[in-house]
Amino acid sequence: MPVGEKVLTKCGENIAKGRAPATGIGLFAAVLFQGGIVLRRRKEKDSIYGKDLSGLWELPGGGSELVDSETKHTILEGFSKISNYQLPIFNRLHAELEEEAELFLTALPEPLILLPAWLWKDDIIDLAFVVPIIGSKYITKAASFDTMLEAGDLIIYAPDISSVPKFISPRMEFLFSLAWVILLLPPSESSVRCGSQKGPSGRFFILKKLII
Repeated sequence: MPVGEKVLTKCGENIAKGRAPATGIGLFAAVLFQGGIVLRRRKEKDSIYGKDLSGLWELPGGGSELVDSETKHTILEGFSKISNYQLPIFNRLHAELEEEAELFLTALPEPLILLPAWLWKDDIIDLAFVVPIIGSKYITKAASFDTMLEAGDLIIYAPDISSVPKFISPRMEFLFSLAWVILLLPPSESSVRCGSQKGPSGRFFILKKLII
């Protein structure tokens, strides 16, 4: 039986037990470069919202694929070997960053932090996670990265600048805001505390500051 059919069978069994299977798992990268986070202008016209969101802004990333547990990438010397438990995360982020932003993920951040934002409706249980990444430590860029910046296909955005990009959805903006708080925490932060963080369009989110 193909892998996809096995997964569908298991999802059906879980639904019969009242459990919630995910209809999608999205992984997005919040890469910190030059004081801001890299955003890409969406080119794809299709979306889980059933709308054409091309031309709007989002974090590089996309939906997990069945092959993500099989693909192998070479980890550079000096970085930890990736566990099979986290290999699908690395493979998906590696593929999306290279395809959408001409950035190359050399290893998963340590510690690895996944910040969630789930879309839960009658016919959709879509799980999305953003991974904060310090670009100078875990990313190398191709020469074409700067070309994409100059062409306006990418921007490096920080909430304190005057021009606010239009995100593809409130959830994408929420993921950006979660990652922004984490990336701004000093490395010596040792307490876990709650506070309000202003989102890029003026919304306020209650965020838990995690230890890094």
